[in-house]
Amino acid sequence: LMLRWSEGRAALRMKRALDSMLIDLCEDYGLACEVATYRLNSNTANAATIAEDYRRLVAELELDIHQRAGAGSSFTTVPT
Repeated sequence: LMLRWSEGRAALRMKRALDSMLIDLCEDYGLACEVATYRLNSNTANAATIAEDYRRLVAELELDIHQRAGAGSSFTTVPT
């Protein structure tokens, strides 16, 4: 997230230091990204569906993090 949101990186770092909910959201974001990537690379029958569900979760978490951080900048699109 920090790499994708360069213009809001400093604000996010400062807010994370003071906001435990923001820390949790960032951790959830990282885990959701990992699962989405894992499922995209999986050969199971429903892997693509599960990956898409997690990609939506990642997008929702990004919005939550952005709103919680109170930043005026927007994120780039969710990675594919």
